[in-house]
Amino acid sequence: MRNFQIFYKKENQEKIINVQQIHIICWNDHTIPKAEIGYKALDAVITLIDDYQKENKNSIVIHCR
Repeated sequence: MRNFQIFYKKENQEKIINVQQIHIICWNDHTIPKAEIGYKALDAVITLIDDYQKENKNSIVIHCR
């Protein structure tokens, strides 16, 4: 889990965006996990996303490398 901020400034507008990144490293890029540990990690990510959406109105972006 990483937390960081993005600072946006254009003309008279300033905005700070807080970003939380979840980095799962137990399976290869562009694949699905083969081992049980990968499935558990995927289930944990889905749970985190569900819990986050219950408490926040912010967007979620999911991507691979």
